[in-house]
Amino acid sequence: VPDVLSWNAANAALSAVGNWAVALATLREMQQCTIEADCVTLGSALQTCQAAGCWEPALAVWCRLQARGVPSTLITCNTLQGTCEKAGRWQEAVRLLYG
Repeated sequence: VPDVLSWNAANAALSAVGNWAVALATLREMQQCTIEADCVTLGSALQTCQAAGCWEPALAVWCRLQARGVPSTLITCNTLQGTCEKAGRWQEAVRLLYG
C-alpha cells in the first residue's frame, strides 16, 4: 500500500519531467485515497506549478491543503510567492499568506 512517501516521490518525478497536470491529478488521487499530505507534498505540488508557470493551480493547491491542516514552511511560502510573482499576481500570494 503506497504511503505519503511513495506519493511524494511520484509527484516529484512527475514534476521533474514537467508533467504538471498529471502531478496535480496525482495529488487529488492521493487525497481520495485518504493519504494525509504533508509539507513535502505541498512543496512538491507548488514547485510543479511554479515550473509550469501555473499560478491559479498553485493557489488552489495551497488553499486546499491549508484547509486540510497541512503545515506550510518558509520554502512553501516562498514558492507560492514566487509562482504568483512570476505571473504578475504577487498580490494574490500576499493576500493568502498575510491576509
